[in-house]
Amino acid sequence: MIDTHAGTAACRSEDSAATTSAAFRPSEQVRLLRPYKGTQQIPLFLPHRERVAKLDWNESVHPPSPAVRSALADCVLHTELNWYPDVDAVALRTALEEYTGVGMEWIRAFGGSDAALEYVARAFLNPGDTVLWVPPTYDNVRVYVESCGGRLKAARPKSIWRGDPRAISDAVTRDVRLVYLVNPNNPTGALYTLEQIDDLLRAHPNVAFLIDEAYFEFCGVTAAPLLHAHRNLMIARSFSKAFGLAGLRIGYLMSHPDNLDWIDRIRVGKNTTLLAQVAAIAALGDRGHLLRVIEETRTTMSELAARLEKMGLEVRTTPANFLLVRVHDPDMVTRALANHLIFVRNRNHEPALEGWLRVTVGTPALIERVAGAFSALPPALLYGREAPLHPMRLERPPEAAGSEDAISGGPKTRPRVVASHRTGRPVATVSAGRNGRSS
Repeated sequence: MIDTHAGTAACRSEDSAATTSAAFRPSEQVRLLRPYKGTQQIPLFLPHRERVAKLDWNESVHPPSPAVRSALADCVLHTELNWYPDVDAVALRTALEEYTGVGMEWIRAFGGSDAALEYVARAFLNPGDTVLWVPPTYDNVRVYVESCGGRLKAARPKSIWRGDPRAISDAVTRDVRLVYLVNPNNPTGALYTLEQIDDLLRAHPNVAFLIDEAYFEFCGVTAAPLLHAHRNLMIARSFSKAFGLAGLRIGYLMSHPDNLDWIDRIRVGKNTTLLAQVAAIAALGDRGHLLRVIEETRTTMSELAARLEKMGLEVRTTPANFLLVRVHDPDMVTRALANHLIFVRNRNHEPALEGWLRVTVGTPALIERVAGAFSALPPALLYGREAPLHPMRLERPPEAAGSEDAISGGPKTRPRVVASHRTGRPVATVSAGRNGRSS
């Protein structure tokens, strides 16, 4: 007997596969999209992760504040995990108001600053719109722009190591809809001062500016004081760096409420999870821990740079939580360091970064391991010869100090960093009222 049911099922399966492949045709933008290329995930699957030096994704090398772990444990034990979180993140935005000096109606929370960047692209870009950026920079934003049908245009600074507002202004043509600027830049550390950003906003009032301040806590320079003067400004920030919450995915966006209202039309508040909100609130409440992380990052940055320079290597420090070191064979050095369970980011294959590795910094113990591992590598990998000719000391980008002033105030002072017009370094604070306006 012929099993007609089996035959029918088989036919259904084949028809289904054919129909599915035809039905789920990707959009033209997605079909042409080059995916974002992150670094390896090997450390996640190693048996002894306490021995791993994960210095390739610019996460914090410090665990989050003990207050975070305590708050999470209490939440898991005593909160209704079967309920959706507060979609408006009122408690978190209230804490952020106190931290930033910006009124909570000017703030929205997201499942990471990456999500904030994606929502900006979805809310404000039309197919064919042009976004100006300054490569080499954070490449993930390219995926969001191109998936919306936008195209990227590169500004060409005189030096990739320094902020060049003239290069940006010269590149803002009539077709540019949005300018994306990472400040300080990843991976070069280039830093724009408050005055430079203000000048750009004034010069191009009909162009949107999205400033990515993922590393704000380390440098202390922020465009937040400009929000009320410029409705064409948005600022994205992250809890993944100085606060050490990368695994929980939490970030926020600051802009005029009218701009945020458009994003609210597509924003899914449920995606900012309960645990992430609880952790972020606890992290904001422990300024002492944050200040210690920042100070240790600065100290170990200088120490590692000095050790590598003494070996004769070219080094670039940054106002963020990473430095760059140039070697003769970056591919082989990356592999050799991985054999020592030290994972760094190979930037060699990006334009203008030939030979450069990016290394996250943070603790004295890690610095000892990294410096020791570099000194044990074959000289041919580092220099292309048996020994360096002489130590290389390069002029470093200006490092903004004083981020303590930006983060140590309480609810009453609501501090904001004001950057020097000459150096871009924070030199004072101004208070803000409940609505976030400067007084």
